[in-house]
Amino acid sequence: MRGPKLAVDDFAAAGAAGGAGPARLLSWPALAVYAYALMCGGAYGIEQAVGSGGAALVIAGLGVLSLVYALPQALMVAELSAAFPVSGSSLYWVEAGLGERWALVNAASLSLGMVFDAAIWPGLLTSYASALVPVLAADARVALGAQAAAVALACGANVVGLRLVVPAVAAATAVTVAPFVLLLPAAWGARAAFDAAAAAAVPALTPAGGALFATTLI
Repeated sequence: MRGPKLAVDDFAAAGAAGGAGPARLLSWPALAVYAYALMCGGAYGIEQAVGSGGAALVIAGLGVLSLVYALPQALMVAELSAAFPVSGSSLYWVEAGLGERWALVNAASLSLGMVFDAAIWPGLLTSYASALVPVLAADARVALGAQAAAVALACGANVVGLRLVVPAVAAATAVTVAPFVLLLPAAWGARAAFDAAAAAAVPALTPAGGALFATTLI
């Protein structure tokens, strides 16, 4: 079994000898779109946090988490990605640090976690879309068909390659973010008054509400 230091040295030597390194697959704008869609894809899924702690507290919480939770992880990933310039990310990182056995455990854990995580999003998709297409809420068979089509489309794009995934993700992100972009001019056109006091209000947090708020943000 190859030791941790040897694995790191192998990658370092390959990088020094290779010169140009691996082919560049993504531009910075494409990477930004892909990362944004992968992490949130818009202001969806935080309704429970807003209901528990209010809009102002959610915005403050996201700001704090960006600094103390997301930024350190981003810096760590950037450093490790530079040290291991290959596709495979944490699979190689864990192997180099802990050996092949724990790398296998990590890979199995990631795969199992993604099975359950990925199952959430088709249901969330049809839940939101049912506001515009009521039949998705009225007929379970139609909803299931739409969810299956979304999964098939995503799988097909991934099988074809990353260059097809990014445009598809960019288009989906544009569609999902568009309502929030249009909200401000629509409110201005309707001369709707902004209730700053309601937006800044922080309701009393119960232990259950505080737990829901924190876990939803994370």
